[in-house]
Amino acid sequence: APPPTPPPSPAATAGATAAVALSAVTESSAWAIAPPQYARGVVGGKSANLARLGEVASAVGAALGMDVRVPPSVALPFGAFERALAAPENALAAALLNDALVDLERGAAAAASREATLDALEAAREAVESLAMPAGLAEEVASVAAAAGVGARAQGDEAGDEPAWWPEVLRVWASKWTERAHASRAALGLPESELRMGVLIMDVVPADYAFVLHSRDPTRADAPRGSAMGEVVVGLGETLVGNHPGRALRFAAGAPGACASLLALPSKLETMRAGAPGALICRSDSNGEDLENFAGAGLYDSHITEDGVVHTFTDYAHERLLWDAPFGEAIGGGGAARPPPRGGSVVLQFFD
Repeated sequence: APPPTPPPSPAATAGATAAVALSAVTESSAWAIAPPQYARGVVGGKSANLARLGEVASAVGAALGMDVRVPPSVALPFGAFERALAAPENALAAALLNDALVDLERGAAAAASREATLDALEAAREAVESLAMPAGLAEEVASVAAAAGVGARAQGDEAGDEPAWWPEVLRVWASKWTERAHASRAALGLPESELRMGVLIMDVVPADYAFVLHSRDPTRADAPRGSAMGEVVVGLGETLVGNHPGRALRFAAGAPGACASLLALPSKLETMRAGAPGALICRSDSNGEDLENFAGAGLYDSHITEDGVVHTFTDYAHERLLWDAPFGEAIGGGGAARPPPRGGSVVLQFFD
């Protein structure tokens, strides 16, 4: 049976035009694919950019005079969720999801209460998180993961137990129906059926620091491209992209040739570090991110396998990033300063 198709949104039925267009999707017939197959449209921007970074890693490393590596990964492409939903063993879950989406659309058309909307969204997430793993999915993920060098947890175990990553994949798929994500799409008149969700499965890297580098200042609408701005946090980057309380260390290089300047000192309250060896992170990878006029990044969830992360308070009294000026400058300058060409500016040369 085909997966349920939710009814069109009220905006669509009224003839309204969506404020943004979601990226076109090409469904894959595979359950899992490796980085060489990460084509845009088959996967989302995260996977596609990771594959591109993997291709240029050696060139970036040569320019920097250091070893640059990309974590191994495997992706569940666009279409995997719909195929799982259509599996015979998931007929009940598919029906429950369809009922929830019908309630959601009817509620939107009738201007239902927020409580009714939240109930429908919760029912949708519960339906998705109840999906059974279709036959062949685990084996295909294990095979692709082994070839790509992803950790043993992605390859399953001899006992035949459910893979540790499966519940996290379901939670990523279900994050399409969080209140914030739904409200964001509704505000733009985007039909529910047009947002597609892939999942990028990666090893959790035991990072000391993580950063995000913007090719232009996201806080200024008139910022020119090339005015790189970076944000650095202690530990894993989930405290940054997950909107945890506090600020990251922020720095900027206002124009090509400008050196990095400090914009903000770090104040993130929590540090997340890699926990159990071999942990995996399942990252949302939709076709609704990195779009003009739509802040899609961060709308959908990423989840780490059990025991994969340790949460601690950030000890800024002894944090080198705050008190060791040369080290802090090296972290920030290494990210965005031009000249000399450092990490961020070198990477941007391959993506601009």
